[in-house]
Amino acid sequence: CCFTFNRYTRMPIDQDWGNVWPTARTYHPGTVPLPIRMGFRRKRHPQPDRFANLELMKIPNFLHLTPPVIKRQCEAIKKFCTDWPEGLETEEEMRKHFPLKVESSNYVYSSPSIREPRSRIITLSFSLASLKLTKRSKDKFLRLLGPERYDRDTDTVTIVIERCPIRQQNYDYGVYLMVVLYVEACKREPWETEKTRDDHEEYIWEDSPSQHFLFETFRRSPPDSLPVLNSLGTPETIEQMKAIPEVQEYGKAVEALHNEGKLTIHQRLLIEIR
Repeated sequence: CCFTFNRYTRMPIDQDWGNVWPTARTYHPGTVPLPIRMGFRRKRHPQPDRFANLELMKIPNFLHLTPPVIKRQCEAIKKFCTDWPEGLETEEEMRKHFPLKVESSNYVYSSPSIREPRSRIITLSFSLASLKLTKRSKDKFLRLLGPERYDRDTDTVTIVIERCPIRQQNYDYGVYLMVVLYVEACKREPWETEKTRDDHEEYIWEDSPSQHFLFETFRRSPPDSLPVLNSLGTPETIEQMKAIPEVQEYGKAVEALHNEGKLTIHQRLLIEIR
């Protein structure tokens, strides 16, 4: 018993600490050759030392995870590991191939119970562009999703799931919601043919009265009245007009004016010139 209690006094300074403390265990003062103190300081007395110190014994320690031990363990399991996949060297490449981001939280604190209700919450986030939806499917997806779960500035969809009592159940339910939203967004119902331009969530310049009015203006204007017509000639169809770069910029400026209510200086000058 005395040998075990005073073991720290006979330890050489060049010993292999991984053999002394190989795994996680409760703090033992006779094994650790460190002058550790912990506890409440009474008046001018020093903090309690390591012997018979319950504060040191009841908290977890990481004495088994010193840097040399971690390095040795990594070298031991290195032969079982595979090389890092090619094409995933940057964050952009990883987001491209793995667009889904899953977030959860673990809580560690001193308590009679190890259960924490907040640890069951799962947050799924991904870029809407990664689904490669058509314009109609994207509009339907956002309507089913709800505006509070989509950030237009970053094009990110965020779904928080906390209905089920277990984290794995919430994850499975979140994946199920994503699949259902995607399938329903790609599905075309018969009543969707009754949708008009007024039912869209945002203004679309394509096939709009503004586009047709611009085409009629080009068609009726003399070739030498507009600089664009001098270089390209009068477009005979709307498809030819849409191929003009100036017309494409004008359409984007009109959409930004209706949808965002603000324009860049270049777009504002473009509309004023037209």
